[in-house]
Amino acid sequence: MKIRIFLLFFPLIVFGQNETYDLKDQIGLVKDLMPDVKVIGVIIGEQDESLFNVVVNTSQQDYGIRIVKAIVKKSSTRNLRTLRNLYKKCTLDMLNENAGAILFAFGKDRSIQTTIAIKTVTETAQKSRVPTFTPHKKSLKMGCCGQFIFNDDWWKLKLNSDKLLPNSIEMPLGDDRYLVQ
Repeated sequence: MKIRIFLLFFPLIVFGQNETYDLKDQIGLVKDLMPDVKVIGVIIGEQDESLFNVVVNTSQQDYGIRIVKAIVKKSSTRNLRTLRNLYKKCTLDMLNENAGAILFAFGKDRSIQTTIAIKTVTETAQKSRVPTFTPHKKSLKMGCCGQFIFNDDWWKLKLNSDKLLPNSIEMPLGDDRYLVQ
């Protein structure tokens, strides 16, 4: 009887928590890179909101920062102008809360993992000199300041030296968690 109960809960523990632990590690990397930042904006897809609520609360306590969430509601439209306005509004909401950095929380919701979403948020944030970070493979080519890479069982942050905008970014010398391109 005890073995059956364990087998029922085991997949939930192994497969259901990966995205949340990843987000907490990513927030920690950005906080270490930018120690003066007091507010970090996190863009979350509508389907992942409940999944990331716990991580956001524990990250705020662990790192001593305030996290502003922007939840992107799934839009049925394919109109590019409407989608850009949606992402721009989310970014401006976070900037109005004085976000010093913006992260994309990639989970099961694919609505924020698109090129349109990343480019629009990055362009809007760069006007206010706020860096963006995402685990998307082509994020550095799309203008992001950093790309999260899972390498050697650790999250690392690959930085784009051309996009290191704010003065609050301290270049990590000798820290193997950061790779500068």
